[in-house]
Amino acid sequence: MTNIRFGHTILKTGMATGLSLALAQAAGAGDFNLDFIQDTPPGSEPGAGSFGTATFMRCNVSGASDINCATGLAGYTPDTTTPFLMEIVESGGKSYNHVIIGDPTSGFAQDVYVRGDGAVTSNGAFTQNEGKIPLSPPQATANPKETAIRQILQDGEVTMEFLKDFLATKPKISATVTTPEISYTFDMDMRSINYDTDTTAAPLNSTLALTGASAPGTDGNFNSAAGVQASNITGGRYTYTNGGGSFGSGGSYSYFEGSYDTSAVNWGDFRDPLQNP
Repeated sequence: MTNIRFGHTILKTGMATGLSLALAQAAGAGDFNLDFIQDTPPGSEPGAGSFGTATFMRCNVSGASDINCATGLAGYTPDTTTPFLMEIVESGGKSYNHVIIGDPTSGFAQDVYVRGDGAVTSNGAFTQNEGKIPLSPPQATANPKETAIRQILQDGEVTMEFLKDFLATKPKISATVTTPEISYTFDMDMRSINYDTDTTAAPLNSTLALTGASAPGTDGNFNSAAGVQASNITGGRYTYTNGGGSFGSGGSYSYFEGSYDTSAVNWGDFRDPLQNP
């Protein structure tokens, strides 16, 4: 990943422009802004801390100084290129660990708030409702009702976004593909459904239009709202039951149809060793 800043600036100076501004505006109505911007006011960042005590880290962010990057994170070799922020913030009288990785304009960005207790463990990881360091199993055990997430992937033709900007409700998943030959959209917004409900399916929008020179007019086009004779939409029909971990983490999911075992996923498969030496 290239060494560029979050949303064109990690400091709240109103300088975000173009794509980054549009992305920030699109996710500004939830419990958290999820705008890829640091919450700690500029100039009031906590100072240097030793490994296992630092409560603030900022690394590889253009236009901002590195803070605590040499301490390492949970024993991993520090990345010297990917923009990274880790801070502790307060919201509604609760403490949250805020982590930003990457930048929307670089092709990958993730902005996460996860409930924590405002502390740092001896291995340098924030104590949080998941309580696990990166790539150490089991993963995906956080309480989703205490977590907000936004992740964007894009390469110029394909854009995918996972947006969970409300703590109490489920996420929105969307994708677009735009090439000279096709235009495709997918949108499933589950944000009106809470985690105690499995009786309501999320609204689904899926369209495909063939746009190439050899396209057969509109014969190959598709619209889920009009071109489906019968449908069985189960997206959003699942529940989460709090577990015995911190802040309800380590709970269980129950699906109206089918199943998914997060503990069986090898999360290391998603790690690119070229980007993470």
